[in-house]
Amino acid sequence: MIVDTGTTYTFLDPGFYEIFAEALEEAIGSKRVRNPWGLPIVCFKVRSHHIDHLPVITVHFTGADVKLPTVSSYFRVQKQMVCLAMIASYDISILGNLSQMNLYVGYDLEKKKVSFKPADCTKHSKNA
Repeated sequence: MIVDTGTTYTFLDPGFYEIFAEALEEAIGSKRVRNPWGLPIVCFKVRSHHIDHLPVITVHFTGADVKLPTVSSYFRVQKQMVCLAMIASYDISILGNLSQMNLYVGYDLEKKKVSFKPADCTKHSKNA
């Protein structure tokens, strides 16, 4: 998987994406609904206007499991509709910048490793 700050959404293999969407459907307890743009994004009708109650998504890398904050995994489209910030793609798997929100992402070029650390970016000043 490529970690890319220049790509908005996270792109996942379509076979995996469908299984993943079905598991989310069950965990959320809501059927999928068509998104307003006609994009290949999975959306759900939800009862609460908060996204905090939605399942936390964990991305498994070799040597690391990264829990994505709900604000990094879902976005509100309408008062009672949220969409997954991830899209099915045959080309390549990419961890997009929405999924990287509220994470420090470190790149160790010598060791060829990427690291992730939870962060609350709302608490950082402009001058930090």
